[in-house]
Amino acid sequence: MTFLVIAFFAIVLHEVGHGVVSSFHGTPPHQSGAGYFGLFALPVMPFAYVSIDPRELEQMSLGARLAVVGAGPCVNVLLAIGSY
Repeated sequence: MTFLVIAFFAIVLHEVGHGVVSSFHGTPPHQSGAGYFGLFALPVMPFAYVSIDPRELEQMSLGARLAVVGAGPCVNVLLAIGSY
């Protein structure tokens, strides 16, 4: 159960990274959410998402799009370094 809580925390922070950088570049997310997929009322797999309008994303510069896409993995690396 502890693993699921830690995984949930890491996944949410990953998606927050995408959302914050997207907002910084002028394209805030339209939707976001988090939760668990369950099996017989037991949490099995955590999930989170950030929804950005594809048309707005296409209008961003290449550097801004790369920053949005790379923000999640950068948060993962920072989380790994910080937890070490």
